[in-house]
Amino acid sequence: MGLCEYVQHLSVIDYVCISAKMEGRVLEYVDHLHEKFRDPAVLRDGRYIAPTAPGYSITMHPESIAAHAFPHGSVWLKETAERRAAAEAKGMGASAAPKMRDW
Repeated sequence: MGLCEYVQHLSVIDYVCISAKMEGRVLEYVDHLHEKFRDPAVLRDGRYIAPTAPGYSITMHPESIAAHAFPHGSVWLKETAERRAAAEAKGMGASAAPKMRDW
């Protein structure tokens, strides 16, 4: 989570300091989870827009950190419950369901 927020800076560094080109450059962009960040990456016409706020653009909202904290965040608890229910539905029983330590 947050890779796009990091690589937007690499795009700027590549253009300003290394290649001075926009053609033939490829960076990953995944269009989800940006709402978890205070200053998410922005794309326009298929290109990263240079951030205007100082820093690395990876500061997450406190509620996002709490939800994704391992192993007690709500995201992990929901995932564990879903995996346990799937294992039980397959007749494997709760003891066969993946535990947090299995991740």
